[in-house]
Amino acid sequence: MDIRLSNKIKWFSDSKKLKLSVRREDNIFTMKGYDYEIRYLDDIKGSSGGNSNVFMLCDPNDRENESEYFAVKICNTPIENSSNDYRKRFTREIIALNKVKKKSKNKFIIEYFDYGNFLLENLTFPFYIMEKGDQNLTTYIQESEFDVSEKIALCYYIIQGFCDLHALDIYHRDVKSGNFLILENVCKIGDLGLADFRDMDNKLLIDEIGKKIGSFGWESPEVMNKLLTERTNSEFDCKIDFSSDIFQLGKLFWFILQGNLPIGLVNKDDFLTDDLELFELICKMLEHKKGANRRPVNVNEVKELFKPFAKKYSVI
Repeated sequence: MDIRLSNKIKWFSDSKKLKLSVRREDNIFTMKGYDYEIRYLDDIKGSSGGNSNVFMLCDPNDRENESEYFAVKICNTPIENSSNDYRKRFTREIIALNKVKKKSKNKFIIEYFDYGNFLLENLTFPFYIMEKGDQNLTTYIQESEFDVSEKIALCYYIIQGFCDLHALDIYHRDVKSGNFLILENVCKIGDLGLADFRDMDNKLLIDEIGKKIGSFGWESPEVMNKLLTERTNSEFDCKIDFSSDIFQLGKLFWFILQGNLPIGLVNKDDFLTDDLELFELICKMLEHKKGANRRPVNVNEVKELFKPFAKKYSVI
């Protein structure tokens, strides 16, 4: 793929951020012979995640046509300066999105379009192109008012996205509100930066022994076991899998329904929605142990358990 980026754009190794030129006409991203203007995402300079910088791309001749905007996610460390497992993580995200594109096309998972590498200051940066969301789920919840039926709809559609993701043997491993994007009022799974695969090689997992996987406050019990005990005691469950996603989805649904995170033990008095059965379902998802009569291990089971609420609140 023919990729070029303006030499006015700079990379800073200390902060792992790309800095755009103050002149718009300098910020040109050329792909397949077509020029795009690259801009900061949502006016946040150097918007970044754990392993990437995210920008938006637009037609420099039609800058105000937001319906034609794309997002570009750029690995924040060049191939020449990164470890093998670090590079693998970014590659695995592309593999996961490509697998979804080819085998699922689920409208509740962000659409991925293309990927490649570009040279900047004689360094090689991997990137991929995807849909640009209007905002993430965190700000969507905080800045809007929803009734219970609208909140249940959000939860139900997210479950459908995870049914397809898990059917493709992909664990998400980083479920949190900031990793979901709202695009034309549809909530989409928008970040697979920590994705893992059921049947893929275990080399990356070996590099993760004893490490924390995911975001503070959203961790599953397995993540904390992995961090605190994996190097010294194999008795505890340190396997991050489909059921770990379900625990995090329980946290996400709690956040959607009332705007905060369930930390530690919760009871009915903590739950603002006047629906005891819904509270019990989310508590089941938040069980610390997996297995029969505890936390569900299958997202399709969660979908079936959620269906009565989707009907009750006129979602389906």
